[in-house]
Amino acid sequence: MKALLALAFLTMALNAFAKESVLFVIRKDFHAKNVLYYTVKTEDGVLVDNSITTLWHMGEKGEGVVEPLANNKEQQLAPTYIKGHAQEIEFSLEALKMFADKLDSNSIIVRMEDDKPKAFVKIEGAEAELTEIYLEMNTTAFGRIATGPKTMVLRGLVNGHPVHTPPLRP
Repeated sequence: MKALLALAFLTMALNAFAKESVLFVIRKDFHAKNVLYYTVKTEDGVLVDNSITTLWHMGEKGEGVVEPLANNKEQQLAPTYIKGHAQEIEFSLEALKMFADKLDSNSIIVRMEDDKPKAFVKIEGAEAELTEIYLEMNTTAFGRIATGPKTMVLRGLVNGHPVHTPPLRP
């Protein structure tokens, strides 16, 4: 029991120094008010390895309602780590891999810039700070259940100017 309390205290103490920052979001045409946020933890200005997390902000259910990725279909949006260390984390999403032949790279690089963690992708040959991924979803015949991405657009910034991919199809 004492060991469990000590572990809980240590975990709380370590988390007290960690900061969580939003990297980018995913928006969809299906349940458009629901937005998936990707965040990363930093500690003393350094990236915490394997700390990319996702959380749905469920605008269709009301203000402040959040949920984790839930079902197998949503796992294509979960981060898959490629490599990571204090300066840089590289990860991918199954949803990006579906469009791999249309992208310069199907990985997302997170690194510190201007004392903030930022996510980067290649858009038309240039490295861009990723701000949003937009997904148009395939749906069942009655349009009630999303079955996977039909079209994707990556949006970001290059030298402070907005850029985006053309609509990509798998």
